[in-house]
Amino acid sequence: MDERASLVVYRQILCCVKVCLWAFFALGVSANVSAKEKLRVAVAANFAAPLKAIAEEFTHSTDVDVVITVSSSGTLFAQIMHGAAFDVFLSADTARVKALIEAGRVSTSDVEPYAVGQLAFVSRSAPITVKELLSRNNDVLSLNSYKLAIANPKLAPYGEAAKEVLEGHARWNNMRQHIVMGKNVLQTYQFYRTGNVDSAFVAYSLVKDEPNVDIVSPRLYSPIVQSLAILIAPATAQDTHFSQDTHFAEDTHKKLDSQARQRQLAEYFVNYLLSKKVQQKIEGWGYKPVSSLSASKE
Repeated sequence: MDERASLVVYRQILCCVKVCLWAFFALGVSANVSAKEKLRVAVAANFAAPLKAIAEEFTHSTDVDVVITVSSSGTLFAQIMHGAAFDVFLSADTARVKALIEAGRVSTSDVEPYAVGQLAFVSRSAPITVKELLSRNNDVLSLNSYKLAIANPKLAPYGEAAKEVLEGHARWNNMRQHIVMGKNVLQTYQFYRTGNVDSAFVAYSLVKDEPNVDIVSPRLYSPIVQSLAILIAPATAQDTHFSQDTHFAEDTHKKLDSQARQRQLAEYFVNYLLSKKVQQKIEGWGYKPVSSLSASKE
């Protein structure tokens, strides 16, 4: 073989080596990407924006992706009861997580309050305050076109709080024809933003930067204590079913390891959410921190 032919063969071999190395590297990267851990979090609509920011910080710190599902607390509760695969549930109230305890889906030790919500009232045309809306002398109800949006009280805690405010001033029945209900507080806010209603009762966190915002006195409704639940039970051998398969022991360990790891990730996330660092940011998002609960009892 002459020198020129040898050079051609050498170049071909070098090219093959480069291709193999590239393929090996690509497969390695692909494996790492596919193996990236994920945490599935179901969150009430009012806390969706804060959770997105918290999740991004958590992912940056841990390299764990947080997959977020947003809906009303009632809808998410129903999905969980029907077997939806979530790791952590952030409700807009405490009632739903207590119901999960009663149903045997979670233990009491896996439930924690994470924020205290604030109800707000916003008005677009001829701005009025909550006090004026609740006043019996207010003539706004004489306008057939007047529309007030609230979240569905049966599904959303902020809607339940709004109904409580109206009922407490004997305004619920004569307001019924003016009320437009959203499936959750986020949809209720969209009704207001798009001009479909004149006023709305929503979470303060959604409208804290809006004009004509009136924070409703917490004395007018029951505290909106937003609680969470870890939905992944601690892994035990009883969680697996016996099998005659020769790979039973190996499969059992894999299942237990996987469940234990997912539980660990859920605990990491909850601890991060309840950390002093995150709780200090809660008020900036329109909530009161969990520490305010103990302070209010003193």
